[in-house]
Amino acid sequence: MRTLTIIGVGMGAPDLLTPRAKAAAERCDPLYATARAAELFPHALALTWENLLQAVQNGPGENMGALVSGDAGFFSASNALIHAFGDDSSVEIINGVNTLQYFAAKLRTPYENMPVYSVHGREDSGLLGKVSYNRFVFVLTGGPNNAHTVCQKLTCAGLGGVRVYAGENLSYENERILCRRAEEGFQNTELSGLTALIIENEQCTDPSQTLSDEDFTRGSVPMTKAEVRNIAMAKLSVRPEEIVFDIGAGTGSVAVALARKARDGIVYAIERNETALNLMEQNRKKLGAYNLTLIAGSAPEALGGLPAPDSVFIGGSGGHLREIAAAVRAKNPEVKIAVTAVTLETLKEITELPDLAAEMICVNVTQICAVGEYNMMRAQNPVYIAMLRRKRD
Repeated sequence: MRTLTIIGVGMGAPDLLTPRAKAAAERCDPLYATARAAELFPHALALTWENLLQAVQNGPGENMGALVSGDAGFFSASNALIHAFGDDSSVEIINGVNTLQYFAAKLRTPYENMPVYSVHGREDSGLLGKVSYNRFVFVLTGGPNNAHTVCQKLTCAGLGGVRVYAGENLSYENERILCRRAEEGFQNTELSGLTALIIENEQCTDPSQTLSDEDFTRGSVPMTKAEVRNIAMAKLSVRPEEIVFDIGAGTGSVAVALARKARDGIVYAIERNETALNLMEQNRKKLGAYNLTLIAGSAPEALGGLPAPDSVFIGGSGGHLREIAAAVRAKNPEVKIAVTAVTLETLKEITELPDLAAEMICVNVTQICAVGEYNMMRAQNPVYIAMLRRKRD
C-alpha cells in the first residue's frame, strides 16, 4: 500500500526541526524535497516543484515522504501534494514551526488574534482592510509583491504612518529584522525573497462599532442618514471579502460603513461632485476606512476599469439608473443592488428596469427633538429602498 508523509521542516534551521519530523524524515524512503529543504537530510532527493508533484503521483514507495517548508498546514504545498498522491486516507501530516510563530516570538508579540495575509501572486487590495481594522497583521511577500511594494500600497492608501517589521532569512545565520514606517519603505535595502512582514497600526479602527451621523464631517452635500443607511446595508448583506460599489457616494456615510462590513475586501466610492469627494476623503481618514477607494467621475462611465462587484449601493444615479444597472450586471450578472429613491421619477425608473425584480420598502423616520422645554417630533422625508435581483424564470 502506498503511503505519503508530508513533513513540515520549520523555518529551515536544523535546530528547529521537531523530533517527530526528524524521525519521520529519516524513516521515509524515498524522501522528496525542493532544493532548500533537501539540505536538511543527506538521503533527500532534491527536485523542482513540478518534478516533486510527479514523483509523489507516480512513486511506487510504500513509505514515501515529502518535505515542505514551515508548517504543513500554513500557506503550505500540502493540498497540492495530497491531490497529486490521490488518496488522502493514506497521508500523514507532521507540522513544523511556521514563520508567523517564529517572527512573533522574535518581536515578543502574541499572535492569537493576528490575521494572516499573503500577497504572493495577488493583485487585490484585501491587505488594506486588514491593516485598517487590526493592530497587527502578518504578511507573506513573494514575487513582485515585496516589502517595498507593500509599503508603497499602504502609503498610497493613507497608511504611511504604520510600522512595518521585515523579517529576512528568519532562523538562518544571516537573519535580519528591520523596522520602518511604511512611508519610509525599503527601496534602498536589499531584501531576499525569504522575507515576511508584521505590520502594526496603532490607530486601527474597530469595524464592529456602529456609526452615527455625528461621526461624519458634513457640509452642504446630502448625506444618507443612519437609519436608512443601516437598513440598506442589512438588505445588501455584505460579506467581509466582497468588492462593493457605492455610486453617488456623497459625503461617504454609506461608503465608510460598507468598508467596515467589507473589512477583507474593498469599496469603490464613485462621485462626480468635487466638494463631496473632498468631504469623503476627510471622512475616510477620520474614520480609518483605508479599504475605501475614491473614484472621481460619473457612472456608468467611471465604472469601466473597476473589478466585478459583489454588491452595489446606488444613492444617486443622475438619471442613468438603467445604464448603471446594465454596467454592473455586465461585470457580474448575480450582483446584489440596493437603490435608494426620494422622488417618484426614480421609483418609476426602478420599476421599469429590464430583467430585474425589485423588492421595495418605504422608510419613514421621525426623530424626537428638544424644543425649549418640550420634545417634538421632526419627520424626515420618506425614503424608498429597493433591492434588485435578476428575475428567475
